[in-house]
Amino acid sequence: MKFSKLICFLSFIVLLSCSKNEDLEINTFANGLISVPKSFEPNGDGINDTFFVTAPNLYKYQIKIFNSRNVIVFESINQYRGWNGDYLGEPVPVGTYTWILNFVLTPTDKEEVVSGNVVLTR
Repeated sequence: MKFSKLICFLSFIVLLSCSKNEDLEINTFANGLISVPKSFEPNGDGINDTFFVTAPNLYKYQIKIFNSRNVIVFESINQYRGWNGDYLGEPVPVGTYTWILNFVLTPTDKEEVVSGNVVLTR
């Protein structure tokens, strides 16, 4: 699996004409078709509050996110459902979480598995 790293500069307009600039580091897979952020910040400000895998409509998708004790804190087979940083209805601690993504791009492709880490800040 070819792995590449992309850094994007994002500028957000926040309430009352204030602005917030952030560097968002993203891992890409499948020749750039799948993008996974390296961090997110579920603090309720409406900016980068949810961890999403960005991809075209995949034939198969499954993601699992684990805490440092290898407990699954989030899993989904719906690629349009992101993680809000909660586990059992409560915010998880700030830290690094491991994700494993199983996907199939099209019905004729083989299943691929990629993994990485995401840093949750608040």
